Amino acid sequence: MANAGVRLRSKEQQNRSSKSDRPIDEDDKKSQLERRQPGALGLGHLISIAALVYLILAFVSYNYYYIPRAKRANEDDVGTYSEGRARKHLEKLVAIGPRLAGTYNNEVVAFNYIMNELKMIQMSAKPHSEIEIDVQRPSGSFFLQFLGGFTHSYANITNIVARISPRRSHSKDNALLVNCHFDTVVDSPGASDDAVSCATMLELLRALAHADESRWPMLQHSVVFLFNGAEESVLPASHGFITQHKWKDTLRAFINLDAAGAGGRELVFQTGPENPWLIRNYMKHAPHPFASVVGQEIFETAIVPADTDFRIFRDYGKIPGLDLAYVTNGYVYHTRYDDTKAIPPGCMQRTGENVLGAMRGLVCTDELVNPGYSRHGKIVFTDVLGIFTLLYPERLGYILNYSISVIAVAIIIARYLPRLGGRRTTVGIDELNLYHLIFGMGAYLLSWLVGFITAPAIAYIIMSNGRPLSWYTHSVVIFPLYAIPTIFTTAAVHYYAKMKFCQKRTSEGQPIISWQLQQAVADANVIIWSFVTIFLSNSGIASAFLSLTWPASFLLIDKFIWNGIFKRNYYHSQTAYLIVLLVSVLIPMTLNTYLIWAVFDFFMPILGRCGSVVPSEIVIAVITGSFTLLLVTSVVNVVYVAKSLKWPAIIFGISFLTCFFLVITGAIFPYSGPPNPHAQRLLYQHIHRKFHDRSGVVTDSDSGIILVPMDANGLRYLSEHDNYFKNATITTCKGANCGYPAFYPVRSLTGHVWYKEGSPPTFPKEIDLKLVKKDVTSSGRKQKFYFSIVDPPSQLRLYIDPANGTEIVAWSFTDGKPKPLWNGDHYTAFVWYTQGHPTQSWDFWIELNIKNYEKTDKIMNFGIASHFSGPKTSEIRKVEKHLPSWSVPVSCFTEYHNWEF
Repeated sequence: MANAGVRLRSKEQQNRSSKSDRPIDEDDKKSQLERRQPGALGLGHLISIAALVYLILAFVSYNYYYIPRAKRANEDDVGTYSEGRARKHLEKLVAIGPRLAGTYNNEVVAFNYIMNELKMIQMSAKPHSEIEIDVQRPSGSFFLQFLGGFTHSYANITNIVARISPRRSHSKDNALLVNCHFDTVVDSPGASDDAVSCATMLELLRALAHADESRWPMLQHSVVFLFNGAEESVLPASHGFITQHKWKDTLRAFINLDAAGAGGRELVFQTGPENPWLIRNYMKHAPHPFASVVGQEIFETAIVPADTDFRIFRDYGKIPGLDLAYVTNGYVYHTRYDDTKAIPPGCMQRTGENVLGAMRGLVCTDELVNPGYSRHGKIVFTDVLGIFTLLYPERLGYILNYSISVIAVAIIIARYLPRLGGRRTTVGIDELNLYHLIFGMGAYLLSWLVGFITAPAIAYIIMSNGRPLSWYTHSVVIFPLYAIPTIFTTAAVHYYAKMKFCQKRTSEGQPIISWQLQQAVADANVIIWSFVTIFLSNSGIASAFLSLTWPASFLLIDKFIWNGIFKRNYYHSQTAYLIVLLVSVLIPMTLNTYLIWAVFDFFMPILGRCGSVVPSEIVIAVITGSFTLLLVTSVVNVVYVAKSLKWPAIIFGISFLTCFFLVITGAIFPYSGPPNPHAQRLLYQHIHRKFHDRSGVVTDSDSGIILVPMDANGLRYLSEHDNYFKNATITTCKGANCGYPAFYPVRSLTGHVWYKEGSPPTFPKEIDLKLVKKDVTSSGRKQKFYFSIVDPPSQLRLYIDPANGTEIVAWSFTDGKPKPLWNGDHYTAFVWYTQGHPTQSWDFWIELNIKNYEKTDKIMNFGIASHFSGPKTSEIRKVEKHLPSWSVPVSCFTEYHNWEF
């Protein structure tokens, strides 16, 4: 038996030896490789990836909209912030109604309410605090590079100022400014913009004045509360305060409270300039921080058609600060729907606790007086889902961005370089070389290009068929309409690359299989993101930390944790590969999704009010496509190892085609009315116009309604709804500013202006313009006009159109040469006049230089308009009768005169 056993083993050994000596054909090589590779990913694995994405979205959504419980008016001690008490102020201010600067509601009713509340707080303050109250009514003028650029002249604007100081020597020498505005735009009660901030500030002042110094840190410095009465007239009140008030020289920093939406969380979207100690203090002391340098860099690009008092304090006061604003539900912003119902319970509590914490931190630090080294430098900052904060100096950001990116690239390239000596393995990364890595980079870049143009191409088709803004009410439409096609075309490029490249062979004649190729493509993705990070850092973009999360996650998860700690090669297990993939993308995808969510929440409402010239559909498509690529590029390499993409392709295809069909046929309507309004905005003015010749004689006049829709759909849906709008005609260009008595300098954004004839309105007071005198040089080439408007209305606009060869070289409003704005085919100087309390006259002069002067030549069109927001006129009421519930009007009545000189 023993001998037989020996003979048997010898025979087996002989058989194995003979098999090993036999040449291996290509099919044998491929089968050996495939046996040592894991199987392809099935539908269940793809569902796991989709489930992770869904969980990330759910987690981000919950944290994004979370707000704390509101405290009732009688809850807790009087030294803390209570939304219940603050909401009472909000309700009283909103009940006043629209509060346009210069109107009775603003200058008397709202003014008296705030003053009475301040006096009551002053009388009940604890002995350790001193409260002073001051009323300022400044006059002045300044140029503002906003909406193309215009000049502001103001008179007797109302500012209410309160200062709380500890009763100690020199406590008033240094102060923190906190600012809100109690005025509103036309036709809006202004709950979120900005009554909620003024209500919050009243409660904050009360909390500081009533705080028990045994429980709360004693203030070391003063806090100045500014309730300004003219922010919506584009920032004159803050300019008057910071350039003229007696306390201006004591201010060392500021917190500005404003809104671009209603309710939700307030976002710190601007900070500085420089002075990183401010945002560092906010992040430390605010219990519910919501801040990101991404928001600041977006706002600094000037693509957002909005501005705040932050600019005035920064540019004219030369002090640093924090700019906070509500950004959720911008659909009701500046409309009649911006009432107390738009401010859900809890959001005022959150804001109050954040600002109170930041205030106490700022006025109890020596950095308010002397920031020292913290005066200079920038900082990278963001909150992470409201759970914790991340901030570090920008210079450290450069080091992190460069070092992590370079290390990631070096590790990857080292794996692809030919090794010296040794034997190549038949499985693993050794089967690939730099050529394959370069191929992977090419595949990725091509997929990005194709994916990037996909969404805008679809948007162009939709716009060509006249169906933009389908997502304005139904935001979920964005995903199947733009995100899914981007994912589909990106994946299609990689699928094509897989089919082509998997037929190639290595230098040793072995077939390259999908698992190896997916690794080359995944590595290429990390290299690309590393170079993107380096490029952004080199461009001075602090938001580069977002792109850094991808190579950083690769190093942390792939190299140091999985291969470094567990010593595993996950390419031999489907489960291991899936775990590494999901864990690797978890952190960067969650953080990026959180910030992307905020961008959509902010920009989608803006695209419904940015004018008919802006291609809003293209813009939202570009944003969606770009962010989709950002999120999917690190998981799209599963295409190379998926068993079948049939079902995902079918589901994606059906989703897109169904949505596209519904949009292109108009089945998805873009607007909605109450109770959750996403309404189309319509500006309209009941006007009476007079055109004067050079002798002052009226040569033409008309009356009617001017209609200006504020989005890309124009009057299309309104005309389909009611025949009243079908008869509107596009205005022709005649007179200064083309005869359009614009309330805002937005002619370049509005495109067409429609007009319907009607009866003239009755005005509370008419424009009384007088040419006081005119100085002319002997050659006639320089002419100086002195004007006076007697008893001016509170809202006036000047439109000065110099003729060809004529320019405005000086005027009384600002120093230096005026900066007119481009108005389509000529320049127009736009001057905005706002008056708080009445003045006897508005006096100004304009100096012109005429290149080739002839006495018979017209040298300028001089237009002036007065705007009123009082009781609705008969023509305005007529328009509103024809408006559907899904349209929200913003109206006024206007007197316009044009003189030729």
